[in-house]
Amino acid sequence: MLGVLVVEVSEERPLGIGVVAPGILAVVRRTSDETLLVLANLSDEAVDGFTLDLDAGLPCGATFTSAETIFGAATATPPVVTAGGRFAAYAPLRGLGPKESVVIRLSP
Repeated sequence: MLGVLVVEVSEERPLGIGVVAPGILAVVRRTSDETLLVLANLSDEAVDGFTLDLDAGLPCGATFTSAETIFGAATATPPVVTAGGRFAAYAPLRGLGPKESVVIRLSP
């Protein structure tokens, strides 16, 4: 389990970006209209069972009840966000295949 590094909260920049497992890149982007989680497996091998941590940056106490895959074929689950705008040990997917990318829309 590796964390997502918070870069900046802004409508113009990613909220968080980080390498979460060997070969996996994760980016959270939030605007006033939506929150997106982008996951990409940059390796030539499948990666299963990875989890994400976000130390801060989502709205405090935000509740996401829907995780809709808007790019890719994976079925996603929403995170549980703490009062501090964090999540820990979030497993959005079972895994990603080689060179696979997924974009997930997180909605209340």
